[in-house]
Amino acid sequence: MLEQEEKEPVFPRLESHRINLVLNASAIPPFELKASKPTDFGTDFLAKKSLLKAKDFIAHQFTMNWIAFNPRTSFI
Repeated sequence: MLEQEEKEPVFPRLESHRINLVLNASAIPPFELKASKPTDFGTDFLAKKSLLKAKDFIAHQFTMNWIAFNPRTSFI
């Protein structure tokens, strides 16, 4: 059962309020409608298997965008 859960996408298994949060955050201007699916970044982030990998993923994204921010684990 654990192997099956690891192969399934994380996004559909989230609680409905978290799904709405991600879809609203993925909306494009003029932000009147929520997105039908998460952004590529959001999908990649949710696919990370551990907190450390998720933190590294976000830190790398910040670095690529010239943002000087090193998130703490609690932020992730």
